[in-house]
Amino acid sequence: MEDTSEFEIQSEDRNMLRGYQFCKENKKHLLEFLKTASENQSSSCDKEQYRLFQRMFPMDHTLKNELREYLHKPVEVIDITQSENGDEEIDISLELISNHEDMNTSSKANQSTVDDLTYAVKECLANQKFIENSVLNNLQSPSLDTEQVFKDLLQILNHKEVINLGTSIITSSITNELVVVYYIRYLLIKQMGYEISESLLNLVKDFSINYADVLSDELTAYLSNTGNNLKTSLQFIEKGSNDFKNKILRNIVFNNSDLKEHLISCLEVLLNPQSDYDTLNKLIELMSTSASNYSQDKNFGKLFTIIIKYLGKNVTSLEQPLRHIVNSHRSIWKTKMQKLLNDSIQDNLILTQSFRY
Repeated sequence: MEDTSEFEIQSEDRNMLRGYQFCKENKKHLLEFLKTASENQSSSCDKEQYRLFQRMFPMDHTLKNELREYLHKPVEVIDITQSENGDEEIDISLELISNHEDMNTSSKANQSTVDDLTYAVKECLANQKFIENSVLNNLQSPSLDTEQVFKDLLQILNHKEVINLGTSIITSSITNELVVVYYIRYLLIKQMGYEISESLLNLVKDFSINYADVLSDELTAYLSNTGNNLKTSLQFIEKGSNDFKNKILRNIVFNNSDLKEHLISCLEVLLNPQSDYDTLNKLIELMSTSASNYSQDKNFGKLFTIIIKYLGKNVTSLEQPLRHIVNSHRSIWKTKMQKLLNDSIQDNLILTQSFRY
């Protein structure tokens, strides 16, 4: 008799294997094996061996359906721990499904809380013109999606209600600063861009005093990223104190790598006699690197003349970048820029010489 290969099986043996039924205890292991094999198919697979096993262990219709369902089951998390007796205990839990259900439930609960609180704020402002302490306390809850509340309030509050809400915040003890941040970002600044009113002017002033850093940071982001429709907003800023203007001026100058066109009108409003040397120096640096881009821009030329006025005796230490700006300029402001720079330098030289004698 000729030798048979390692994987050859006599017909009688093969027929016996075809009738073999796996016991129920092994079904899960078989399905896991088939699932792993299905997910890790490779070109290096021994096809002859694969066909042999396929003949030896053909899958009936029921097993194929069970495998198909098993392939689409979520991954089970298996936690293996040692018992007191040293035996391994396997705790299998469908954690993925459980977590997913918990997340959905939590998300729906959070949205419900947001909706309820948004409605409560609207009701208070519509009927009483102020926020009750209980509602305000809920608004400060650390577990609340505070930002979403203010996004929703933006859609339903009118001008007077926005002002009344701001007044309630100013007159209350706010422990959660996010309430102030989101009120300014989504409600106050938006109103500043729509219209001017005496009550809104007073409210902005109150926030510039009580929450100067928050308001200046939010206005800096707004002015830096908004390219148009700034005229109304700038009227509010213009009426602010020099200290408040300088906060915004420093933020803009030190947080922008280039001079954007729409910022020129903002800087004109923000500059004042109390603007510090470091800020002016940085601003001149930005203008010098951008001089060629604004050689025909009259507003750029006008901004230069304002800076010269506030530089005072410091003009001589910055003469080189200042002359570069003037020499690069081509608008009708060039002559005035040149004269102001020369006069300022000359006056400071005379003043310096007078101190020597």
